[in-house]
Amino acid sequence: KEATYLKANLVLKRVSLFMRLNLLHINMSKCCYIHFRPNFEFDETCARTRPFANKLSESRSIFINGKAITKVRHTKFLGIVIDNKLNWEPHIEYLRKKLRSMTGAICRIRHHIPADLYLKLYNALFESHLSYGISVWGVAVKERSNDRLFITQKHCIRILFGDLDAY
Repeated sequence: KEATYLKANLVLKRVSLFMRLNLLHINMSKCCYIHFRPNFEFDETCARTRPFANKLSESRSIFINGKAITKVRHTKFLGIVIDNKLNWEPHIEYLRKKLRSMTGAICRIRHHIPADLYLKLYNALFESHLSYGISVWGVAVKERSNDRLFITQKHCIRILFGDLDAY
């Protein structure tokens, strides 16, 4: 386990040197790392499932230019929120909030747009967010019943094309 951190620090030292030689800059405020874990609870007595790193250990930290990189449970990468268990729950919640915001925007502007443009409005403001990266995180939605994203999508479609009196 210690060797993994030593190797990571060696690789990052080489990356830092390359960046410096090519006059490139690493934004340390955006640097972080994730230790991916299995999707089950660990047992303190079993060495194979015990937490990998001790937060207090200096040798179990990853550095760039002498500055420690922050360990996080989830981070946004190219618009997709990745978490340490790869269950996609933080991304689904992030997407749900964004889609609810788009639903509100659609609800406010639909009276000022001709009805024949509703489908284009839906595709531009709603479906584009929903379909981005779905090949990566879409399997998580398939495994759940009573999906919150599907409910949010139905809400938006009913606002544009369906019965508003239901709300």
